[in-house]
Amino acid sequence: MFSIAWSPDGRSIADGVLNVRDAGSGDLVVRLESPVDDVFYAHDVAWSPDGRCLAIAGHDTAVRLYEARTGRHLRAVVGHEGPAWGVSWSPDGRRLASTAEDLSLRVWNAASGQPLFVSPQHTLGVCRARWSPSGRTVAAPSEEMTIRVWDVSTYECVTFSSGDASPEHCYACWAPDGRTLASDGPGSLVYLWDVDTSRCIARLQGHAERAWWVAFSPDGTLLASASQDGTVHLWDTTGLAPHLEGP
Repeated sequence: MFSIAWSPDGRSIADGVLNVRDAGSGDLVVRLESPVDDVFYAHDVAWSPDGRCLAIAGHDTAVRLYEARTGRHLRAVVGHEGPAWGVSWSPDGRRLASTAEDLSLRVWNAASGQPLFVSPQHTLGVCRARWSPSGRTVAAPSEEMTIRVWDVSTYECVTFSSGDASPEHCYACWAPDGRTLASDGPGSLVYLWDVDTSRCIARLQGHAERAWWVAFSPDGTLLASASQDGTVHLWDTTGLAPHLEGP
């Protein structure tokens, strides 16, 4: 299973094999309609901010939207030329950002499915894109040893690079205030980035193997990282980044 996501109200969990389950009991609430006859799975799944829709980045080329309550397939957002890898809703629910094996980041009108932006093609894979809390920018980590942050009003790009001999950055997440990014990186390292300056401000070392996932606590003072070594680490980020001081 490649993905799992909590509903905004915390009552349901959607997974990468098209199930929506009750978060308390684990009981199946609804199964999303499979768009194809053979086995279908999602590389990424995302709830709309109001909890009414689910967006699925599947192993075909489409990003698919579903009614969360019934599992009904609403529409396919089509344009990628390879399997879709990641999908993310803007905070206002009006736009979607998606990435795929075609080495592009795309931004869509969520209501119509019309394309709003296609990034210049990367030379290597683009992983899961994530919107900033303000909805003004999208971060797209890639296998090019960089994280590109796109301004969605101008579609200008700022590139973050640690300068390390990193094979790839596959996952990034925003601190709640939108001024710090965390990402995975080479070896066992976890990175913190200052968004205003695009500088790497901390390298967190503690995992024995590659760290693949990162997530901030709601107040931004803790960072969780999950690793290929089978562990989850919690990092106290206060003092590591100037914007992450606790209340």
